[in-house]
Amino acid sequence: MGTGKTRTSVACYQKKAEQEPRHLRTLILSPKNVLENWKREFEQAKLGHKVMVLTGSGDSRVKQIKANTKCNIIVTNHEALGIVGLVSLLEKMPIDLIIVDEIHKFKNPNGVRTKILHRLSKKAKYRVGLTGTLILNSYADLYSPIKFLDPNLVAANFYAWQKQHFFNANAEKSWLNFPDYQPKPDSLVHFNKLIEATGLQVDKAKVLDLPPLVKTIIYVDLHEQVAKHYREMEKGFVTIFQDKDDKKDLVVAELVVTQLLRLTQITSGILKGEEEETVVENCKNEALMELLENITPKHKVIIWAHQRKAIEQIEKVCKAIHLKYCKVVGGQSVPGRQDQIDKFNNEPPYAVMIANQAAGGVGIGLQAASYMIYYSKTFNLEHDLQSEARAYRGGSEIHESITRIDLLTRGTIEEVIHQALEDKASMADLKARLKEKYGK
Repeated sequence: MGTGKTRTSVACYQKKAEQEPRHLRTLILSPKNVLENWKREFEQAKLGHKVMVLTGSGDSRVKQIKANTKCNIIVTNHEALGIVGLVSLLEKMPIDLIIVDEIHKFKNPNGVRTKILHRLSKKAKYRVGLTGTLILNSYADLYSPIKFLDPNLVAANFYAWQKQHFFNANAEKSWLNFPDYQPKPDSLVHFNKLIEATGLQVDKAKVLDLPPLVKTIIYVDLHEQVAKHYREMEKGFVTIFQDKDDKKDLVVAELVVTQLLRLTQITSGILKGEEEETVVENCKNEALMELLENITPKHKVIIWAHQRKAIEQIEKVCKAIHLKYCKVVGGQSVPGRQDQIDKFNNEPPYAVMIANQAAGGVGIGLQAASYMIYYSKTFNLEHDLQSEARAYRGGSEIHESITRIDLLTRGTIEEVIHQALEDKASMADLKARLKEKYGK
């Protein structure tokens, strides 16, 4: 992560597009939480080529393609290859270039989506696969990505390839009834040649222009149920900021703050009822799970969130993927809090620190983390700056860089708050931005 795989792919597209007599018909498959990032990378490159992001039902995706026949760049999520109608249309379309982000997600050679990807790849003139973790569990993980890139380099059938390059280490252990396929000694050289023939490896330490603090945004969408609650609460802001009587500012200030907090809660799937708060499904959890699966095998990460219910959701995500975590929140005793900090900084199994910006943002060092994920934020600039400094501080030289990832819900108050914090805006400036957004 953070080595510029997406931007490099856009540059590859640009180079090939310049050489071709017509625009390349391109299909990009990526995790759902970075679809918007792909679109933005193409827009920043200012190529003038239209990018279409496909989401929603299968029927709506098919309609989008048919209604935009001149659009030559289609971006959609991995799971789209499970939509029969869409796949049928893609198989009939001309495709010159296929880019698969996180290609290791297609490592299962027997997976339905993997087989469809291999089928589509045969019709593409150019193919690109991106991953930070090419081999997750076994050298057998190489087969599907290599077959996608160049089917001539591997056997057409996975089991034939497995028989050729692996042996069952449990074959002579009669008390074990499951196979343990290990690579044959002479196959390791072959695997290296496969990677050399198809791949380019970039290490963070060798990316000379990579800044010491890398900031990136992951955009997610509101689920339908959550969006309804959000829009109803948002109407209150419209009413407040359309009031032209500035004398009422002090009267409504408390109401504004209360509603602002409620809006940020809703973006995390926290809905307030008459008697209690309830938590519903939200896309932040999906994005967080995917990020943690990619980051934690090699790096430690701090997850910042300011709501109690949000922290409970983060804990559930960690438990679901069997990650050991520590926690720094309000109400902890001093010894208990220090114990959590020491475990995170000194004990390798604890890959995640879940922290509240107010409780964990001041007076502690969490330099073991090379990644920070902001699940939710307050509109307090001090909280933002101080929490960032827990990892990005003296002692963090042990890492080549520190990466900060902000999870933002598209089209919500979170975007306004994020930009205000990024610009180090004062509370008065934030209010002016809110008035601009909701006062029209």
